[in-house]
Amino acid sequence: MWQRIRVWRLCAALLVLGALLAAAFLSGRGVALASHNFADVPNSAFYHDFVDFLVQNGITSGCGGGLYCGEDAVTRGQMAVFLKKLALFGGCTPDTVKVGPACIDKYEASVWWTQNATVIGKIRLSTVTVADLRAAGATHLGLAVGDLAAHGCPATGNGCVDVYAVSIPGVVPSGFITWFQAAAAARNAGKRLPTNAEWQAAALGTPEGLCNTSSGVPHQTGGTPGCVSDVGAFDMVGNLWEWVADWVPQSTDCGSWGSFSDDYQCLAGAATTGAPGALIRGGYFGNGSSAGVFAVDGFSTPSNANFVIGFRAAR
Repeated sequence: MWQRIRVWRLCAALLVLGALLAAAFLSGRGVALASHNFADVPNSAFYHDFVDFLVQNGITSGCGGGLYCGEDAVTRGQMAVFLKKLALFGGCTPDTVKVGPACIDKYEASVWWTQNATVIGKIRLSTVTVADLRAAGATHLGLAVGDLAAHGCPATGNGCVDVYAVSIPGVVPSGFITWFQAAAAARNAGKRLPTNAEWQAAALGTPEGLCNTSSGVPHQTGGTPGCVSDVGAFDMVGNLWEWVADWVPQSTDCGSWGSFSDDYQCLAGAATTGAPGALIRGGYFGNGSSAGVFAVDGFSTPSNANFVIGFRAAR
């Protein structure tokens, strides 16, 4: 029976990170990186982001004195602590909020075209910044009619392999996007469209009177500070309508929530011919008081690309 196993601290970082990445990938979740101040882990170190990940997720705080001590030994006891923390890992990345077993994007999606492998990796790890995207020459799409198609992503979503949905503050959310294009952009980022039920749970508590429902133009993501849900998601009321995953027979009429709510409710009737409806939620910057956490519309077909419809993604 071995009394002690000595492994390099760096190897421990790689081992734990590999397991975390595998768990995150298999569960559909991403991982987050953050800056650290270890003097012995320069930005140029190939394991820099690995150590960042461990610090961000509370796996390690280094060896003291502002050092990581990448070549010090790790005891079996220390490894047990690492693995226990791994077992407890499973939260959402900083660009998302926790809604039951799902992680819903904190911000409405901005869609970017890029073929830069480094930036794509950061998008999939949920660590990309606006500065990263701009420095890599990524193109912000969903700002004009046809700009997605002009970058190889047609309305059908077929062949949309270089566009990515990103949840970051301080940018114009993408509109002019079909359900299919939105689904592809979310998929490429390692995400998906939220279900209607997930969207609803994430939106609850958003104060409708503090949201962008009457300005006539979309605000930047997170640009309406008071418009935040109980779980911390921004702009789920107003700004842009948001695609969700669910399809229904296309609505033919509007109904009412009755005394329960004055929010928009156009999920009535059912077309028996033509395309299905794809649900959109929340209202937009011109709906006024009818925008809200219960606002729902089944008129839009999934092939509709409208300047007032965007989306947010989920894992």
